Amino acid sequence: MECVCFTSFFFPCFRWTKQTIVLSNPTDELLELTPTISNSNNFSLERDNERPLVLRPHSEIEVPIHFMPSTLGQGDHLAKVIFHSEQVIITKD
Repeated sequence: MECVCFTSFFFPCFRWTKQTIVLSNPTDELLELTPTISNSNNFSLERDNERPLVLRPHSEIEVPIHFMPSTLGQGDHLAKVIFHSEQVIITKD
């Protein structure tokens, strides 16, 4: 699995903005992924938190991630998103 880095982008101060994380499963196995975010003060995933994300074999899913700045400038606006599963660990910086 590959890491994806998001580049900086312009956003209105103290307003939500959204980008998409694309996850692909090149394996023959169904993957159940449970995400965690290192900076939940500024970032959140658009998903049902009660159930894992299901990634079918040889498929892709898009997971929207929301960002809301809490200060001007770059501040503490970094996060690591980790998708845990029994089979693999996928990290997105």
